[in-house]
Amino acid sequence: MKRLRELETRLEKGKDISPKKVPFDFLCDEYLRWTQTNLAPQTIRERVIAVRAHLKPFFSGLASDVDVRSVEAYKILRMGKNISPCTMNSELKVISCILKFGIENKYIEDMPKIRRVKVPKKIPRFLSAEEIGKVLAAARPDVRPMLQLLMFSGIRKGELRHMEWDDIDFENRLLHVRPKDTWRPKTANSVRTIPLCEPAIGALQMARERAEKRSVKSSLVFPGRKGPLTDIRASLNGACERAGVPHIHVHGLRHTFGSQMGMAGADPFAIMKALGHSDLQM
Repeated sequence: MKRLRELETRLEKGKDISPKKVPFDFLCDEYLRWTQTNLAPQTIRERVIAVRAHLKPFFSGLASDVDVRSVEAYKILRMGKNISPCTMNSELKVISCILKFGIENKYIEDMPKIRRVKVPKKIPRFLSAEEIGKVLAAARPDVRPMLQLLMFSGIRKGELRHMEWDDIDFENRLLHVRPKDTWRPKTANSVRTIPLCEPAIGALQMARERAEKRSVKSSLVFPGRKGPLTDIRASLNGACERAGVPHIHVHGLRHTFGSQMGMAGADPFAIMKALGHSDLQM
C-alpha cells in the first residue's frame, strides 16, 4: 500500500515512474480507472470482476514480471477449476488489455505474447417454427413479449434490456437501436433501425398493454425492479422446460431470427444488417 501511495503521489506531481517498478495491481487500478470513460458499462463490470477476483490475487508482483511462464501458470490454475475456454480467453484478453495500456502509458516497456486456448466449434442452436410456438405458448404472460420480440427482431439481450419507448416507431413499424446515457450498443454496426414484422409489433403491443397497467411508470419497455432487467435466462429456461423443448441460450434467439429470415428467402445482407453484424458470419 505504501508503494502504491508513492506511485500515485508521483503521478499527481507529473513525475515519471520507472517501468521496472510498477506493481501489477497499481497498473490494474489505472486501467480500470481508464475504462470508466472508455468502455461500455457491462464491459466495465466484467473487467472489474476479472481483475479483482482473479488477476490481482494471482499476479501479485511487478507488472514487468508478467511473462509467458506466469501467464501459462495462470491458465493452468484457472482451467483446473473447469472454467470454459471462452471464459479463459476473456480473462486472457483482460490481461492483454491491461499490459497494452501499460505500454501505451509507459508504465512497462514490453509484454509477453499471450496465447489463447482453443475453443471447440459449436453449431449454433436455433428454434424451429414448431419449437417457437411451443415456447411462446408455455411462457408466462410477463415473459412472452420479451421472448417473442427477441425471436422476431434479432436484437441482443443488452439491446432489449435498455430499449425505451422512444426507440419504437409504432406508426412506421420501426425499432431504433441507439446509444443511451448509461449504455452503448455493442459495436458501431449495432446502431441501426430494424423494420418490425407482425409478431414483433404484437410483442411490443403486449408490452405496452402491460406497461399501462403498472402503477410505477418507466421509460424502459421491459423494466426490472431497479432499472433494466438483470437477466432473462431463468425465464427462457422455464418456458423451455414447460414446453418440453431443449434449453437454448438467450443469444440463440438471435440465431433463431436469422435462420427464420434465411429460410424465408431473405437476402444475406439484409439479415446481416438486421442483426447488426459487420460481416456475413452468424
